[in-house]
Amino acid sequence: MTLQENIFAKALSIEELEAKFKETVAGVFSFLIESCCLDTQPPMPQGK
Repeated sequence: MTLQENIFAKALSIEELEAKFKETVAGVFSFLIESCCLDTQPPMPQGK
């Protein structure tokens, strides 16, 4: 494997890790926001 191929392979795995990380963070945030809104106040309007 050449240096360029090695860098490319690492970049792909980093992108996969970032995607999984973002999915996890988004899931946690939506869960927290939902539980906070349900407990304390009416649901906030969706921004996006």
